[in-house]
Amino acid sequence: MNGFLDAYYRVSQKSQKDEGYSLESQQSIARKVAKRLKLKLREHNEFAKSSTIKGVKRDRFDEIKNLIEKEEIKNLWVVEQERLFRKPSDAFLFQEYYLDEYGVNLYIGEG
Repeated sequence: MNGFLDAYYRVSQKSQKDEGYSLESQQSIARKVAKRLKLKLREHNEFAKSSTIKGVKRDRFDEIKNLIEKEEIKNLWVVEQERLFRKPSDAFLFQEYYLDEYGVNLYIGEG
């Protein structure tokens, strides 16, 4: 454990900014989880970007993958798995090649 909780925030549509898991609600939950885990929060805010539209580059998520490879991220948080990927195959590959390979703990939601 490196003492940090790296939180990835994203909404897929601009309309989601104010509904359900808005960016603000994601930040609030991440703060609570970091406090509970006694970790310092580092935020990676992608804002409103789709994970399914081809050609949409998610710069913050690419940065997270690079930091995992550099072993600078050991604890990653998202409000729900769909913030990372919609397709189960993409989630599986990320799990195998990043989380498992580099020993990263993935925290999802408030638990």
